[in-house]
Amino acid sequence: EIPIYGAKVIGIRQGDLDFHGKPRNVTWTRLAETAMKNSSEIVVQEPVDWIPGDSIVIAPTGKNGNETETNTIDSVSSDGLTITLVTPVSYTHYGITETFE
Repeated sequence: EIPIYGAKVIGIRQGDLDFHGKPRNVTWTRLAETAMKNSSEIVVQEPVDWIPGDSIVIAPTGKNGNETETNTIDSVSSDGLTITLVTPVSYTHYGITETFE
């Protein structure tokens, strides 16, 4: 832990820090449909410009916060909405919204 800054910081003192990479139009999005366990396709709400080989993280959507998954993109549909993954997801990830009153 760094005094004043805490534990969640990238700090440089008397130096330079350069980040390199390709800018992306969409850095995160939500699922448009539920991705069932063992599925290797996910459908997202907005078009992405991601490419095969990119790594993605799929956040947990159920009660178990330990269901975060990291995967690699195998392909992206021409409309940018359907992503095929190298390996199937290990958990179901819900892509629905429910409102309760």
